[in-house]
Amino acid sequence: MKDRKLKGVLKRLDAEKEMFDVVGNTMVKEEWNKSVRGDWMLWFYQRLYPGNTKEYVLASLHCAKTAKYLMDMHAEAAFQALFIAKAFAEGKVDRYILDSSRRSVANEAHSACNCESLYPALCAAEAAVDTDYHRWIHNSASFSAIAIYNQIEHRGQCPPDYEGYAHKQRVINRAKKAMKENQKETADICRKYLTITNYDFLQYL
Repeated sequence: MKDRKLKGVLKRLDAEKEMFDVVGNTMVKEEWNKSVRGDWMLWFYQRLYPGNTKEYVLASLHCAKTAKYLMDMHAEAAFQALFIAKAFAEGKVDRYILDSSRRSVANEAHSACNCESLYPALCAAEAAVDTDYHRWIHNSASFSAIAIYNQIEHRGQCPPDYEGYAHKQRVINRAKKAMKENQKETADICRKYLTITNYDFLQYL
């Protein structure tokens, strides 16, 4: 499936514009295997296989765990959500328990909305137990990357008169590098837990 056909698939999957920029002249499976963006891969998979809820939740869980160290030790609902997501993926709890956990994390995240890294980290945990795909523009992988970027960027802030622009750029560059490393990590997670085939794309052509 070449570039032109894959772009058609993405349009039918209601893709965001940024998705189009990374599509090369490769087969779909090859593009999946080369991707360094776990957030795009989660997004793509959930629309291609809307019925594969347990597989998606399992991958989403592991993506969220990459930002677990940024979650406050008192964020009980978030840690519980990660446990429940694993139990759901293993068939030990039902969707009602999953949805109940999501609401608890949502409340916890709302109370931390002014915290630069904690808030998106909690949102990552919330996304890990969210099966209502169309509610989210972001997912657990994108929230994890945002949390890591914000943590480094905020920690490196300094008064305007201290080293000025050069210092700010160094901090931003470190934050961007860490974010890209996290995106690559979540991409590897998606490849480990999610599987796609070229044949599955034919229904969208």
